Amino acid sequence: ELAMAGCLAKLKDGCNGFTYDGTQFTLYKSTKAVTPTVDTVAWKHMGKALKSNGYIWMMVLKYRLVGYDSTTTYTTLTLATTACAASSTCLGVTYEGSKKYRTNNANTPTSASTMTAYIKGNKWALHDSIYYTWVDGHTIDGDYSTTTYTTAAKAAAVCKTKSDCTGFSYDSSTKKYTNKKGYYFEPSEGTGVWVRGGVKPTVYTMSISYGGYTWAYKEPYKLSGYVSSTKYTTQAKALTACAANSKCNGVTYEGAENYRLNTGSTAMPGTKTHKCWVKGGSSVTSQGYSWGSYSGYSLGGMIGTTYYTTRAKALAACTSNSKCTGVVRNSSNKYFISSASSSGKVKKTNYVLYKKGSSAKSYSGYSYTVYSGYIYSTYLADTVYKTPALAGAACATKASTCTGINYVAADKYKLTKGTTLKASTGLKVYIKGGYDYTSRDINFGNEIWTAQSPYTCSGTKADTKTYTARDTALKHCLANSACNGITLTGGKYTLYKSGTLTKLSGSLSWVRSGSILSSDNYHWDKQAGKTLTGYYDSTTYTTLAKATAACAAATSCKGVTKEGTTKYRTNTGSTFTTNNARTGYKQGDAYVIHDSYYYTQVSGSKLGSIQTKAYTTEAAAAKACKASKATCAGFVLTSKKYYLAKGWMLYTDNDYTAFVRNHGKVTYTSYTTMKTYYWKVKGPFLHDEYTTKTSYDTLIKCMTACEAATTCKGCSYVDEKEKYYLATTAVYYLGEGDDKAYTKGGKAVVSNSYIWNTKSANTKIDGDYLDSTTYTTLDKAMLACSTKTGCTGVTKTATSKYRTGKKSTVATSKGMQSYIKGNGVVTYKLKTWTVVSDQVLSSQDKTAYATYKKGMIACAKNSKCYGVNKSSGKFYLALGKHLSDSSGSTTYVMGQSYTPYFTYDSTVWYYKESYKTSGDIGFGTTEFTTRNAAMYKCARNPICNSVHYTSKKYNLRTGTTVTDEEDDNAWVYGTSTVDFTTVYLPISTGLWNPRPGYKLKTVIGTTTYTTLPKATAACMLNSACLGVHYVTKDKKYYIASTGTPVKTTGYIAYPRKWACDGSCTATLKSKVVTIDMKYCFKVSTIEVSNNQACCSKNTGKVVIKVGTKTCATVTMHGKTSALKVPCASGAVGEKITMTYANSGDIDIDNIILATEGSDAC
Repeated sequence: ELAMAGCLAKLKDGCNGFTYDGTQFTLYKSTKAVTPTVDTVAWKHMGKALKSNGYIWMMVLKYRLVGYDSTTTYTTLTLATTACAASSTCLGVTYEGSKKYRTNNANTPTSASTMTAYIKGNKWALHDSIYYTWVDGHTIDGDYSTTTYTTAAKAAAVCKTKSDCTGFSYDSSTKKYTNKKGYYFEPSEGTGVWVRGGVKPTVYTMSISYGGYTWAYKEPYKLSGYVSSTKYTTQAKALTACAANSKCNGVTYEGAENYRLNTGSTAMPGTKTHKCWVKGGSSVTSQGYSWGSYSGYSLGGMIGTTYYTTRAKALAACTSNSKCTGVVRNSSNKYFISSASSSGKVKKTNYVLYKKGSSAKSYSGYSYTVYSGYIYSTYLADTVYKTPALAGAACATKASTCTGINYVAADKYKLTKGTTLKASTGLKVYIKGGYDYTSRDINFGNEIWTAQSPYTCSGTKADTKTYTARDTALKHCLANSACNGITLTGGKYTLYKSGTLTKLSGSLSWVRSGSILSSDNYHWDKQAGKTLTGYYDSTTYTTLAKATAACAAATSCKGVTKEGTTKYRTNTGSTFTTNNARTGYKQGDAYVIHDSYYYTQVSGSKLGSIQTKAYTTEAAAAKACKASKATCAGFVLTSKKYYLAKGWMLYTDNDYTAFVRNHGKVTYTSYTTMKTYYWKVKGPFLHDEYTTKTSYDTLIKCMTACEAATTCKGCSYVDEKEKYYLATTAVYYLGEGDDKAYTKGGKAVVSNSYIWNTKSANTKIDGDYLDSTTYTTLDKAMLACSTKTGCTGVTKTATSKYRTGKKSTVATSKGMQSYIKGNGVVTYKLKTWTVVSDQVLSSQDKTAYATYKKGMIACAKNSKCYGVNKSSGKFYLALGKHLSDSSGSTTYVMGQSYTPYFTYDSTVWYYKESYKTSGDIGFGTTEFTTRNAAMYKCARNPICNSVHYTSKKYNLRTGTTVTDEEDDNAWVYGTSTVDFTTVYLPISTGLWNPRPGYKLKTVIGTTTYTTLPKATAACMLNSACLGVHYVTKDKKYYIASTGTPVKTTGYIAYPRKWACDGSCTATLKSKVVTIDMKYCFKVSTIEVSNNQACCSKNTGKVVIKVGTKTCATVTMHGKTSALKVPCASGAVGEKITMTYANSGDIDIDNIILATEGSDAC
């Protein structure tokens, strides 16, 4: 036996047999020829053997036997050997072709390259695990003892206990068996001998999972053909290499630290040291078994007539059926169970075969095959664990030395090393296989991430920090353009620049892939400039929604490609290739959505750290998970109950369905708003550093506090708390729900329907200017920028020089000033309304308004209104603050209180659209046909505080308080630099010079007046009165006996003005006499007296005018000493002219005028 084992071990070195000379055994090589030698026995190695029908058959490849024993052709080798065994003349079988076997009556093989010969040898028997070969008509010359036995089994039992027993003879005359020793044969009539052979090896067969494949393990067996000359020192290294090599079909263990990769896939008997692993299909661990997955294959032998709708149901049915060997998914996406063997596997398009393997479990990222009745013989340590899960966790930490787990008693498990099995009734071994490879797609921040274990990202880190929470790490990766993946190892998350993965036990990585579409209950990896191959069918879809819906419903569809504006095709390929004109959407994992949160649904998998509280519905579990999202990784379904899980690691277990938490459904928002400063709004984001020490219940309060603090960079709105908080950094990261980051910019400017951000001094818009045009004012440049495509802002390059820009960033440039254009804005109802395109605010009211102004009026009156949505040409109030995408729609987000203002005639005016003011002026002209005329007058009247437009007229008003009036407008007086020294107001028939900031010295009496007209009327009746002044503190008017204003804060002086300052004179030039009144008066009578010595020569008509209007025409008749003329027309002007036909020797020495102050000049 030792010689046989030695020769088998040296077959590759040429051993062809051995001899025995009575004292020792000698191995020989390179020849099969034997020479007759006295007292010598030779054993020749003849190649592969087949045991069938009680005979040993020698298998000779590429040879055939001649001479047919019968005319019958057999379809299988078993049928042919059965017939040959029953025939005394048959000496062998030849395989001649597919399903063609013939029996032969000769046993000498001849060459035949396509055939195989099976030469009939001796009969054999197995007794107590030892092989015996029958040699008829012979016996072994040495008796072991004189004892005889009545049965072969009894003789074999004793022979087994004697190392030098070489068999037992049978005497047909006595029907007794006698044990023999020695190796020499001699003829013996009526006698035969059962020659002892080798011990039947214990054959171990099981399937394990490793490297993503199932492997059929057999011991002691080997595989043929080497892939290469490389020898691997460990099973793990060899299996890993084989999994990665398409030419490799298995691995054979040939001795200590000697694992070889094989091309052959048929396991053949080897020496007792041989072990082999035959590579199968992709591994699936489900229902407590490992299953080999074979795409494009089917299996016959359907059990029953039932078709199953899901793989899980089919695998469960197969598990509970002892005859079931596998599950088949057909092209209609239905499943059935099969009892056929692996040899019945056939190729079939759009089918998938799941071949049932050994009992299997997954623990701590590794797959384990459960092998009952055996344990590994060597322990790694003495530590005892209560559960296989705890032992598996410990084994994972000793990955290089731990080979499995022995179940040694109730609630007792121990780690093992080595792979030598030994029988142990009632016990079992968990044989460690390869990694439990898991993968799932998630939607986080509107990007697709593929989470895979056990893998780590490799290369350069994108951030020096590590993080303790997955969401925090993913948010920081999203904010970091250099980050493409994160890895969880040992409870810490690390950001990496590369998404390239390498295997690492216990690690889990999320690889960032880019844009995502989550639709039709699937995540779709969106890649611009990419296409998918292979059309699913000939249908062309006009919209993406129709295409993804069709693909989601089709088993073999793997994605969608946009090939044109309204051209979408479904694809069978799942690999992207470059095509810049297209966009590909690769179908990923399924998801469910609850309360705006995505959960990736992974059947046959479970999450780690499953909690004990059970929920009866998926929705209830999702609600609980969201409420505790700081620790909840998702939930699992098992036995119709749901349980929350805290571990992110995914494990294969078909008794479960995992629902892995993604992120909330995100609608990105970005717009600008303003208070005193320009604010950039980003949602759903929060600033990286915001202080919770002080909270604000309104945005305006937070903005006010932030604008007052130089260290404040913004305000963060935390939706969950419904509060605003000050931020000390402008850096922001993805938040939740309706979180928003309001980042403070420079001083805000509203101009030409946009908000503009005043950047720091000494900055210019980065890059080249938009065009070559230079503008002389900021307003002109902003107006041009607001109408130009691609314009991002304005830079003041020098005094009265402004240029438009095309980038949104700024660079340092001494002496310059930049202004960045923000969102479009409407200023209405004393608020800003930021225009956001293609989005709408939530909770839209049903009432429709014909114009945005009507909608804004209603919104401004509604305390629950957040803005106005424009949809399908109508306007609706939005009572919710959540923004969502809506192509073609527009929303007007209600901002802060804001009053537009401008400067006209050295005066600042605040424009209040759809409002009115009140309060009559009470004197002078107060109604005008143009706005500018009204503003000119109002700016020069201290009583006037606003201009009110109504009924197509502009009215001066004393009030500043505005009230709603949809078709009216108001302009409220602000500040002014008007020079009042030349301003005059007609009040109470007099003319008065208003002087804000001045008083009159001597007040007459103690009487006060509540209105300016009353005070001036009193002054007109008092000959000592020279003016009036107003005290702003007590809001009273006083008359004064002095007319010279004295500069004094808190007063308004109104010194009275008379025509010609009280002393009129006439000036003669040519035939025109002019009286300069200096101020604007309405003249009612003119009385002039001439020097008595003059005027005898005056004759003809005299035309008298006040200003440009004729007051009267009189005729002179010689000497006239006095002339009194009424101006019935109420002529107004600053000068009086008297044009004579013949002025002669006129000499006016006295003038008396009856006048009223006027503002009509």
